[in-house]
Amino acid sequence: MAHVNLTRDLAAFCYKLKYDDLPDQVVEKVKVCTLHGVAVGLAAVERPTAKQALSFAKKLYTQRNARTRLLADGTRVSIAGVTFANSVLFHSRLQEDDYHDGLIHLGVIVLPAALASAEQNRKSGSDFITAVASGYEIGARISRVYAHLSIPRGFRSTPVYGPVAAAASSAKLLGLNEQQTLSALGWGANSGGGLLECGVVQNISEMPFQAGFACSSGVMSALLAQEGAVAAPSLLEGERGFLRAFAGTNEETEKVTKGLGKHYHMLETFFKPYPIGGLLQAPVAAMLGLVAENNVAPSQIREAELRMSPVEALYPGANSMKPGPMSLQFCVAMAACERKITTAAIDGIVNPCISDLMKKIKITPDESIAPLRCKLIVTTSNQGILKKDLEIGINNFKEETKLVESLIPEMKISKQKVAKAVKMIESLEACEDITQLIDLLISK
Repeated sequence: MAHVNLTRDLAAFCYKLKYDDLPDQVVEKVKVCTLHGVAVGLAAVERPTAKQALSFAKKLYTQRNARTRLLADGTRVSIAGVTFANSVLFHSRLQEDDYHDGLIHLGVIVLPAALASAEQNRKSGSDFITAVASGYEIGARISRVYAHLSIPRGFRSTPVYGPVAAAASSAKLLGLNEQQTLSALGWGANSGGGLLECGVVQNISEMPFQAGFACSSGVMSALLAQEGAVAAPSLLEGERGFLRAFAGTNEETEKVTKGLGKHYHMLETFFKPYPIGGLLQAPVAAMLGLVAENNVAPSQIREAELRMSPVEALYPGANSMKPGPMSLQFCVAMAACERKITTAAIDGIVNPCISDLMKKIKITPDESIAPLRCKLIVTTSNQGILKKDLEIGINNFKEETKLVESLIPEMKISKQKVAKAVKMIESLEACEDITQLIDLLISK
């Protein structure tokens, strides 16, 4: 049955959450999420979508006295422009974090919203951590229950559930009261949207812009609530509300709040090692490992079968012969042919080796295989049948710094600034003003 107080209960959680309430592992998780999001974002400055969003924001939103700044570039623009452009930046490399139970990338929505809201209001690192934890947790809880229903209807989880998550983070940093927070979540629910056709046709440029709209809308939702604009108190669970519209049902909402404040689902967020879709990470890693361990040349592969969770194997655009970063055949073939995955995957760049091998790759849904795992079976002309099972793990802060170091050549920030930023994020709770971190994320 429907949980009649879902929106109110989530608003109460958001409003009452304090830094001292957070378990140590949640504080650590926020730091790793922040490090990953910032690093991947800064390494995406040359991506076309990031450049387009930057130009767009500077033309429409530049304000000399604005308190918020565009990351990497440093131009002062209004918070509406900053959240849009920075969110697009964080998503343009397609290497963001992934909360897989909800098939959602919360970092590209929550982190830019929290960074801008904290800079606008001169909030501390502990305030930022609390706000990020609130946004991630609310977004994770809603998406994990309803994404499996909204995705088949054509809705992409990140821009659909993201505005509510961004609104929650911003509400914390704006210091909204409980009633205002309720309205902030309601306005966020009102602004959710985003379609999956982009993944089906491999038109990936839509994805970063979907995030930009969602992030900016979420922050605007909190600002609107601060002005006194009141949204319906049952916007999530109501008979004509958010869940009925996107998931087709408002039943089983009690699953969203089960263990709220005690168990944090955001802890299950993982970090992509490759700039491709989240569900492709294990298959690509499996192929990279198999060809390296057995010294397999692409020409020796007669056929390859990938056995995967049905949720992943049947995701729109995944089992596709269209080149692009959401196509299993394309990305697995690239791994075998080039023994690495680069941002060329985002652009769907095909060579004869990849196009030939794509035809030999079969995707098999297998109920016995959990998400973020796969079984790869490769039949070769000289070594017979080779197998590789793989599961994607979750990085800690130390492990994540290795990714940051590998991305520095693609950033416009000096190596010294990056090192200082890593150190500050590692002890973020000691930061008195988040603008100190923003200063390190700007090239000037």
